[in-house]
Amino acid sequence: MVIEPQVLLLDEPLSNLDAKLRIEMREEIKRLQRRLGITTIYVTHDQEEAMVISDRIAVMNRGRIMQVGTPRELYKRPRNLFVATFLGRCTLIKGKISKVLPNSYVTLVSEEGDLKLVGIIPSEELEVKEGEEAVAIMRPQDFSPEEPSKPSNVIEGIVDWLSFVGPYVEIRVNRNGKRILINVPTDFEVEVNKRFKAFIPYDATIIFPSTYG
Repeated sequence: MVIEPQVLLLDEPLSNLDAKLRIEMREEIKRLQRRLGITTIYVTHDQEEAMVISDRIAVMNRGRIMQVGTPRELYKRPRNLFVATFLGRCTLIKGKISKVLPNSYVTLVSEEGDLKLVGIIPSEELEVKEGEEAVAIMRPQDFSPEEPSKPSNVIEGIVDWLSFVGPYVEIRVNRNGKRILINVPTDFEVEVNKRFKAFIPYDATIIFPSTYG
């Protein structure tokens, strides 16, 4: 910074710090970058770190740039299956598109035929057809144990694992052999080996044709 470079490259600068110090330092780096106005390329394998610190993110896979955009664009409207599954943890449900609905929504029936999901195709560039193989992507933080006001899919099964993370409880629901990761509030009562029902909005259920990997 002393020599005032036109571009500053930071290659995983926080990788050896403990969790608390990492959070403090990423805020400090962002504050310094804004104050000094130096264009900064920041390399990291930590998705949360990339989302927090960046104005724009480039997601790479084997040397190829898969998508470039703001953190919100990449998270809400990924252009391919790799980007959608790269940013944060998620559950994948494979199946086929049974119906194409208005406003970029489609219905997917799981491979086993026991689950029907309504979700959104995240990009207008994607063309989908009925009968085409597809994948539904559901992130654990988008679930709610209480039915929301907006149209939602219902997931029900047996809790086979739970873990207290701090801000939330992470649970895994077994639905006919398919394990679905769900986050619930810490004050919500949930027990292992008990039946559990959760809701995820249609617009938080992302569906991709399998060919767009």
